[in-house]
Amino acid sequence: MALLDLAMQGLAVFGFILFFVLWLMHFMSIIYVRLHLHKKRPEVKQPFMQLAGVSLLKPLKGVDPNLISNLETFFTLDYPKFEILLCIQDQDDPAVDVCKKLLGKYPNVDARLFIGGKKVGINPKINNLMPGYEGAKYGLVWICDSGIRVKPDTLTDMTNQMTEKVGLVHGLPYVADRQGFAATLEQVYFGTSHPRSYISANVTGIKCVTGMSCLMRKDVLDQAGGLVAFAQYIAEDYFMAKAIADRGWKFSMATQVALQNSGSYSIGQFQSRMIRWTKLRINMLPGTVLEPVSECFLASLIIGWAAHYVFRAALCASRSSTLQSPGSSGSRWRCRSSCRLCGTQPSAGGLDATGYVAEAPLRRSSMSSYLGDGPHLPLHPHLLITARRGRD
Repeated sequence: MALLDLAMQGLAVFGFILFFVLWLMHFMSIIYVRLHLHKKRPEVKQPFMQLAGVSLLKPLKGVDPNLISNLETFFTLDYPKFEILLCIQDQDDPAVDVCKKLLGKYPNVDARLFIGGKKVGINPKINNLMPGYEGAKYGLVWICDSGIRVKPDTLTDMTNQMTEKVGLVHGLPYVADRQGFAATLEQVYFGTSHPRSYISANVTGIKCVTGMSCLMRKDVLDQAGGLVAFAQYIAEDYFMAKAIADRGWKFSMATQVALQNSGSYSIGQFQSRMIRWTKLRINMLPGTVLEPVSECFLASLIIGWAAHYVFRAALCASRSSTLQSPGSSGSRWRCRSSCRLCGTQPSAGGLDATGYVAEAPLRRSSMSSYLGDGPHLPLHPHLLITARRGRD
């Protein structure tokens, strides 16, 4: 019994700690977003024509309804010096036709198409990007997933964050407005629990980066062995960020989010994505096995039980101290069922407004016994007068 009581007390303490930690993360994220993502900044921190050149690496596979519109936003970027490197693994991939169409529509944009990839490891994304990475001609490399759409000034915003001590600029994952329940579910997730963990981790110095949209220094990646060095990992974004951090470079978050706008989505796809992410995080960081505890439903159950346990114990202690105090009078109170917290047993009587039972008062032989010496139950004034007249 003692071990069980100790375990319950420990779980209650854990529930309250979880409550305060989650709210701290929540407020921390809100404040950071308000100060950083919504802060009014000058459009350009440095002369526009002096912005560093950027090589955009775009891994593509398959076609969804929004692919062409998403890709087109990169062809209309308002940036003085950049190139678009479209990378496709399979010659028969329908994305090839989409890319050729955009290349013909925007002949003045520095863009190239790489087909075939290069087998250098187990990571298919790295294999796909290798020809484009080897052909990149600028010092900054921007790896951006196919389902991302951007604004004309997105790249300007990211390069403005690339200061002297920053080696990687990443965008906070979010989801564009789309129709359907699955799209709403994704937007709720990427607008609540995910950014709470993502932002609070970065604020506290924990390196938390997703590879949806990352701007990195190419020379730093080359020092770590180039893109090929990360082909042995499935979660290449984590190890690329780690390699940059290990070399003393800082991270910065762009003021614009990485806006996911895939045209193919469903509940099953969302579930598979979450399972895949969870498996990767647990394999890389075993401590993240506790991450589901921070999710709203499970956290609510733990915190709610902890509050019930603690406040019920406090109420039982208050009842007990009242009964044991000298000179206390009135009906005795006990829990309506066997209570492990105060050690009482069930007793007969009616329930009061709080859900506890009032033991029936001791019966006396006559009304006069209540009016004699010693403690007695208070009576209504009218009844008291009537009783005294009867005694007199």
